[in-house]
Amino acid sequence: QRVIITDGIENEQIPDVLARVITQYKMAEDFLPDYMGRLSGFSRNVMGISLSYNQWGREEMQHSLGLGLILVSTGHKTPEQLTEEYMKNLERTWEVPFSTMRMLVIYGALQERNTALAYRAIKEKAHAEGAPITAEILELIEQDEAYHGGGYRSFERAYYDYDPQGTLYDVESVARNYRLPAQNLHPNPKQAVRDVIRVGAFSRELVVDETIYKTLLGFGFVPKDLARDIADNW
Repeated sequence: QRVIITDGIENEQIPDVLARVITQYKMAEDFLPDYMGRLSGFSRNVMGISLSYNQWGREEMQHSLGLGLILVSTGHKTPEQLTEEYMKNLERTWEVPFSTMRMLVIYGALQERNTALAYRAIKEKAHAEGAPITAEILELIEQDEAYHGGGYRSFERAYYDYDPQGTLYDVESVARNYRLPAQNLHPNPKQAVRDVIRVGAFSRELVVDETIYKTLLGFGFVPKDLARDIADNW
């Protein structure tokens, strides 16, 4: 089990833009009650996914705690501010973007890879700013997201074995309509987009090539030319 020693993180300094991006990702992570509550019904009768989903929620909960630790330790937030922002967050709700478990698994595979790549970018920004403990926390979250993405890809391959034609149809439908989770829930969306671009956590290449195209190829059953067409026309 990996243990991160956080002694000394209070001496690290990160720029305001990076703190805002970390706050933005914490906000998305804090919709976990919505993710769990709304999706549990979809997975109820799919035993393997249901069991793994509860574990997923437990692991995802740690992400918000880690991001909060960074923000408080580096002096960008107080614990009281984090609590206030969390409660303010609850005034908005996240809604399920697709209507079936199979489509939601596809979406999960895309979203987890996208999020892992974003955390990689802000981790590298923290390293460049001389904040190694902050970067180590972000790296752990990045690895977690990547691991979760691999799990969703495995589930989708099982769906394909059962129903190849229907699964491929759903993959194309979800990928062509992919959007980041909670991107429409940020209280200041224009500022949020500018910030993630500045720290390298969002670009068309990251979404088109690194997320959509590579996730589709990672399923192992999507033809390469179809994957390329879907990605290029996103």
